[in-house]
Amino acid sequence: AELALQMHGEPLDGSPLAITVNPKSQDGTKLIVSNLPPGIEWQELKDHFSCCGTVAFAEIRGGIRKGPRLCGEVRYDQPEDAQAAMELLDGTEVGGGRLRVTLDPNSKDQTKLLVSGLPPGTAWQELKDIFAQAGRTIAYAGIKTGIGSGPKVGEVRYEMAEHASEAMRVLNGTELQGSQIFIQASPNSNDGTKLTVTGLNPHTEWQELKDHFASVGPVAFVQVGPTQRAQQPSFSPALGLGA
Repeated sequence: AELALQMHGEPLDGSPLAITVNPKSQDGTKLIVSNLPPGIEWQELKDHFSCCGTVAFAEIRGGIRKGPRLCGEVRYDQPEDAQAAMELLDGTEVGGGRLRVTLDPNSKDQTKLLVSGLPPGTAWQELKDIFAQAGRTIAYAGIKTGIGSGPKVGEVRYEMAEHASEAMRVLNGTELQGSQIFIQASPNSNDGTKLTVTGLNPHTEWQELKDHFASVGPVAFVQVGPTQRAQQPSFSPALGLGA
């Protein structure tokens, strides 16, 4: 940040930049850059300041990174490092949204974290830079890629029909990982416990969907797949779609 301040007055695409420390930055690492040239993107801003050191995050105020929010994973060598990073970064604001950091339930050594709510366009380097704030050695950082480019469809089954009814009432239209989801009762559910969820983010996995619906009651089963699978006979009965 100190090196970047020395770039005050230097031109970017013909516009002399005005650079100041954000008064709300407790550690002095956040800068406010004004007089940016019209049409500049966050990637260009980040590249411009990378000569001063690793840029953890860059955004254009008033501009929006287009696309759904992303998910990623971060692995540490030691479980205590993963725990410390989770406690520090869960709920922090990045790019106009809040990160959700949880321990991967499939991580036997408890060193792997699941991260959701990442701004659109986030690369693995940015994810690693964000978690570097925890001051722990990162073994791996990666952005999850969804299957296909379209939305996903999911199935959620509760143990009790009243929880399924409550989920439709309170969760329909809510946002999950940057995408608005829609919920309907599965017509093939004889006991009223099965729901179909559409509009899912391409990067949403079953764990995130289960956690979202667990706020209503115990979830018995969850699965997630591409929308086009609903046309396959083997998949349609479970989702209550198709002929």
